[in-house]
Amino acid sequence: MSSLMLSPLAAQTEATANATRGVLIVVASLLLVLALRSARLMFQPLNELLRTVATALVVVLLIVAVLTVVVGALILSLADT
Repeated sequence: MSSLMLSPLAAQTEATANATRGVLIVVASLLLVLALRSARLMFQPLNELLRTVATALVVVLLIVAVLTVVVGALILSLADT
């Protein structure tokens, strides 16, 4: 079914699901940072590489989280019209 043909309740449910996914992605990225920080202590020679990988992954995950929430809001606004 096209997202343009969703009922208002279905659109609100979809938007809520997207917002929840966005929050889960942010939490996952924070857990990833913590895991890589503890791994960095064990592997000192890879310190700079791990910092670069952690930064890149967190940036990508945060972009995905923002896009997920924006898509949910767009679906909700399209269902209202």
